[in-house]
Amino acid sequence: MCGIAGIINFHNHNLNDVKESLLHRGPDSQNIFIHNNIAFIHTRLAIQDVSYGQQPFHYKNFSIVFNGEIYNHLQLRLEYLKGSVFKTQSDTETLLHLYIKYKNKMFNMLDGMFAFAVLDKNQNKIILARDRAGKKPLYIYKNFSSVLFASELNSINTTVKDLTINEDAISSYLRTGFFYKKYTPYKEIEEVEAGCIYTIDIDSLKLTKERFFNFKEYYLKQSDQPLHASIKEVECILDKSVKDRLFSSDIEVGAFLSGGIDSGLIVAMASKYQKNLKTFTVKFDGAYDESSLARLVSKKYDTKHHEIEIKFDVKKDIEKILLNYGEPFMDSSAVPSYYVSQEAKKHVSVIL
Repeated sequence: MCGIAGIINFHNHNLNDVKESLLHRGPDSQNIFIHNNIAFIHTRLAIQDVSYGQQPFHYKNFSIVFNGEIYNHLQLRLEYLKGSVFKTQSDTETLLHLYIKYKNKMFNMLDGMFAFAVLDKNQNKIILARDRAGKKPLYIYKNFSSVLFASELNSINTTVKDLTINEDAISSYLRTGFFYKKYTPYKEIEEVEAGCIYTIDIDSLKLTKERFFNFKEYYLKQSDQPLHASIKEVECILDKSVKDRLFSSDIEVGAFLSGGIDSGLIVAMASKYQKNLKTFTVKFDGAYDESSLARLVSKKYDTKHHEIEIKFDVKKDIEKILLNYGEPFMDSSAVPSYYVSQEAKKHVSVIL
């Protein structure tokens, strides 16, 4: 998890305040890059090419800030970027070279989670893009004189003081439990939609949107292969996904283990590729404690298991937990997730 932000016409905004608001996302390094009226900000959690993968990354007349992970980026170098000269082993550099060579055609090549911005000095524009599932967050604010994007609503809220509540979006959230598509609690801020590319003209601030992935098309797609073949295909995809996430990181990867089917399946697959996998379970007092089931899974797959006993101090912690999201969040799992993440961070920085 890294933090990215950028501002066109930044002179009325406090860049250091924006950078500080993203510090928790990127404790390993923090950088601000300025070109004319544009500022790019990056705070880094070092996962790939720990020594050399600094951002913003520059090549010729292009610069990029990137949050996420591209699992197939080394294969992409071999298949699509033969002859290119690379300075690092980072997926950030791969992304930038792909954009320079293939522009928006690059997105169908990517296997990963991402939110990134590319400054194209040749065409005087900025490209924002977000992955197919919208796993990596990205928000955008625009008024008549400036454009600001960031990984978190809190970062925009830090430097923009005249935001107004979007009551329609709040009403919809209270009915459904989530903010729909581009909508946020603020009228002036929208979330960059999943599977979309936003192009911003730096001079006019005109913004255009293009969709590179439509989930509905895949959801409605029919298959006539037999059930057993579909089961095998899903198993292969899941196994490859777990393996890719383990091996794409240059630092140790652990796993959350709740005792349920989902996390148990992931741990089973991960343990094939990583011995002494570190696993983490929240232990509750009362009927919802699944730690005994998690213990069974850990024993079967010989993981290095950690049980975290939680005694909720809601009065002390709830405001801090909720503020991390920057907007209302309906799922009560936010509370145990906070505590188990806090404990896991003592041992690893990447978790399945």
